[in-house]
Amino acid sequence: MPAIIIQTSRPKAKTLVKQLQEAQGIEAVCFNPGRDPMAVEMFHLGLLKTGDGEFHLFVEFSATDPDEHKVVERWESWRKGLGDRCLVLVASGVTGAARGRPTIRDMVAIFETRARTPEELRLPPLQMSYALDWD
Repeated sequence: MPAIIIQTSRPKAKTLVKQLQEAQGIEAVCFNPGRDPMAVEMFHLGLLKTGDGEFHLFVEFSATDPDEHKVVERWESWRKGLGDRCLVLVASGVTGAARGRPTIRDMVAIFETRARTPEELRLPPLQMSYALDWD
């Protein structure tokens, strides 16, 4: 089953799990296109949709970086080939020996959810906007 792993420190992982539970869990995972018109860059934005209807950014991949683009292509291939069921794993150990390779002992929570397309979630491509500080 395809999985998204969010690895952070143990205190932050516990806080994230609590926030996701309070938001009625994870309803969907999606990679949506995005762009920064000022820097003329394109991105793949990894989003979690929680049960309360909110979207949360968990990763940003450059559309022009070949390695990062392959990660998104692999995700889409898994989604198409294996169905829409997937996991979101929240793990600790980001600063220790398990950095980038969390073990079962590092797992704080597992959420079973569905992988969705931006169209299924009615998400347009996102565009970065800048707020001016007038102070």
